[in-house]
Amino acid sequence: MIKLIIIMIIAPAFFTADNCRDWFNSLNIRQDRDCLTKCLTAPAGMGTFTCTKQCSEFCESNDNVKNPSKQEVINYIAEQCRKKGLPEQVGLAIAWLENRMKQFTNSRPACNENRSKNNKLLSADWGIMQINDKNQERLEI
Repeated sequence: MIKLIIIMIIAPAFFTADNCRDWFNSLNIRQDRDCLTKCLTAPAGMGTFTCTKQCSEFCESNDNVKNPSKQEVINYIAEQCRKKGLPEQVGLAIAWLENRMKQFTNSRPACNENRSKNNKLLSADWGIMQINDKNQERLEI
């Protein structure tokens, strides 16, 4: 009986982290400057109602927010160019000119904002190749 009570008390602590990480991942929130606001205001259910307490951790997570090494970028771009039948040097030149081969800046996805003369956000360009958020659905992957 005591073992069962201990398991009932301790077990939720083990499952909560995974449940909350799954909950956060299911929200498909970009790790940008609005991440924390979107996470804190996201709908949560009975099993995830305390997950908003971890929003800061999820939005500042360093799990996947480091820049790949220059060699990793070169290898990946070269491989993708070969698959598509494009000259590797063209892909590498684009990556260098667009964003100096940086995927992240200060642990946030690299982003350049395109604004109108009155400072209205028109679109944003993301990552190494600076994919425009208004045109990303037209990309062939």
